[in-house]
Amino acid sequence: MTAYFRFVLSHRLAVGLVCLLITALSVAAFSTGVIASSIKKMFFGDSPRYAAYQARAKRFGSDEMFIVAFPQIDPLAVANLDRLARVVARLEAFPEVARVHSLLTAQRIWSDEDSLRVESYADAARSDPDRRSSLLDRLTSDKRHSGVVISRDGKHMAALVELAVDPTRRAEGVPKLVERVMDQFRRCGYSRAQLHLTGIPPLMSSIISETYVNLERLFPLSGLALLITVLVVFRRLAPALLASGIALIADAWALGFSRLLDREFNILVSMVPAVILVVSYSDVIHLWSAFQIELKSGKDRNEAILASATDVGTACLLTSATTFVGFLALSLVPTPMFRQMGLVLGFGVAVALLLAMTLVPLALSVLPIGRTAAPPSPLMGRFLERLASGCSRRPGAICGLFALGLAGSIAGLTQLHIDTDMPERLSEGSRFRQDQRYFTRHFAGTTSVEVFVDTRRREGLLEPAVLRGIDTLERRLAARPEVDHTVSLVTLMRALHQAIAGKDGLPDTRQALAQYLLLFEISGGEHLEQMVDFKRRTMRIVVRTNSNAVRATHETGLAINRMGHQLLDGRASVESSGIAFLLGWWLDAIVAGQRNGLLLSFAVIALMMAIGLRSVRVGLLSMLPNLLPLLALGGFVGAIFRPTDSDTMGIAVIALGIGVDDTIHFLMRYRIESGRTASRDEAIRRTFAFSGRAIILTTVVLVAGFLPFATSDYFTTWMTGTLLPGALVVALLADLLLVPAMVQLGLLAFDRRGGGG
Repeated sequence: MTAYFRFVLSHRLAVGLVCLLITALSVAAFSTGVIASSIKKMFFGDSPRYAAYQARAKRFGSDEMFIVAFPQIDPLAVANLDRLARVVARLEAFPEVARVHSLLTAQRIWSDEDSLRVESYADAARSDPDRRSSLLDRLTSDKRHSGVVISRDGKHMAALVELAVDPTRRAEGVPKLVERVMDQFRRCGYSRAQLHLTGIPPLMSSIISETYVNLERLFPLSGLALLITVLVVFRRLAPALLASGIALIADAWALGFSRLLDREFNILVSMVPAVILVVSYSDVIHLWSAFQIELKSGKDRNEAILASATDVGTACLLTSATTFVGFLALSLVPTPMFRQMGLVLGFGVAVALLLAMTLVPLALSVLPIGRTAAPPSPLMGRFLERLASGCSRRPGAICGLFALGLAGSIAGLTQLHIDTDMPERLSEGSRFRQDQRYFTRHFAGTTSVEVFVDTRRREGLLEPAVLRGIDTLERRLAARPEVDHTVSLVTLMRALHQAIAGKDGLPDTRQALAQYLLLFEISGGEHLEQMVDFKRRTMRIVVRTNSNAVRATHETGLAINRMGHQLLDGRASVESSGIAFLLGWWLDAIVAGQRNGLLLSFAVIALMMAIGLRSVRVGLLSMLPNLLPLLALGGFVGAIFRPTDSDTMGIAVIALGIGVDDTIHFLMRYRIESGRTASRDEAIRRTFAFSGRAIILTTVVLVAGFLPFATSDYFTTWMTGTLLPGALVVALLADLLLVPAMVQLGLLAFDRRGGGG
């Protein structure tokens, strides 16, 4: 590192111009990018499961839809039906909309003089308005429509706006589409205060809108918090401005790199600048602090700059490498947006180090010395002396206290259950959460599992035994507490059998089943293509659940698959699908990827620690203090949250990458001091005197940078501002107490030449 610092000092103008040129190119590159993420690109990539879902959605209809509901005192009144018809016509003119399901498309089935009749409830109400009350009673008892397009009490209506299948639809454009849909309702006389909205597109709209608010507000807040904190702790403006400038340049380079990877910035990548902004400050603080100490010892400016490279340059290189590994581990998550985020974050950390090693010595070489040196804080000095003394005198007690904390964390970990309820990531008072409560009160569950039964042969669904097996499956599903509503070809067949034969149940011959379907179609029955294909080989069951947790939805879908396999006994295959189900599968892959990334980063960081500290034993044992913040984080969320949001794992990966830094700075300095003195107590004291202040200040700065995130109403961002700073504080306590206690007990010991023990 000293040689590199010499090079920078010898070629200041050329180095500065190169940095300026790369920054200009990076700004030009990312300025041509756009924030855009399709569901495919964000979550599923080229997954065969998602491709199969798309193919089925094109054949049977998509579950990617808006559901707009509103109170209506007299749903079947002609004026109300006319107003609904106007808004439906407007919506179906949108190129993004495939069709709209509503009370207008709900059909009743009955027989009249041995003839089957199929007519929409709306048409029946228009032709005979005096029968509205009896029609409404029949509608609310119709299992195909009650709880879906009409509330169970008949006082609320819903329109299901099904979107056309488009895997390239940008999620960032969804808020505008939501607003356009709501605008059509308003133009047709519906009050916005009466309208309630749910579904995956509106949920994505709320999350994206919250993300933009956070980015616009939190990035400058974090930058201001960092600037003020560095200004306060150093009592000089120069290090604060330099750290901020390096962070902004690192952001520009990272975003330029992201643009080279992909023209489209996804939602996660758009959060990268705030993270790099915070992390970039650490190396500047350590280099500046080392320079102050060397300058105070009597060295001239250039000697102090070069000595700071020897003092902390190698440690900064190792800390950035470990942070790089921690962030890069996110790219192991098997989904496109995490891969891009991990690569860009890792690159950002690397360039932040390069810029700190380049621009800090360059700045120190030209700034007036009076502006770089700040008088040491006597209070901080006394505090560090007492810490060093306490760790030397009571190492056993300190280790015992941390052991108790470890036991409590493990107890909390046993309660850990990971799932993601995306609506609950929004604040309790958000419009979407309020609308969710409205739907829960008046309608069936709005999360659906799309179940496809394939007999693998033409007209296989006309086999009575097959249909009876599916009927049994649906009855068992109805008995499950999480299932609110099911509708399928079987539901239709039961209604037809009741109308034609006057009996509950299903027809018992192939000929009767075929005749029922023919009669339904020639009598004006609609939407059969969304229940069964033309060859009568494959059918669709829509299962509505009352849970928004995607992992629980996935487990429900898997349970349906198992029940179907058992009941149909090889006569047909049963496969669950749908956006919510696939998100649950995706979450399993995310959790597995995060777990594997965490384990891999832990192993690689341990190896790097062993190499950097020149001791396999010390390198491995030094990971124990860095394991504690992760266990404390997991134990806390396991004990408090039921279930734990999956994004907690991502915070753990980031906490590991950042938290290990101060352990490195402490142990690498201790290795140097242990080679200079025969006294372990004296080596610990000198280590605290040299590195303790910078270790505390970097944690203070990191916590200050992340704390503004705690003001967010979005749960994941809030966790970043609370749980991550909490983990960093635990890491600081471990570095200032447990690490020196382990040193004193001889667990982390170096020989007097600074080599490994």
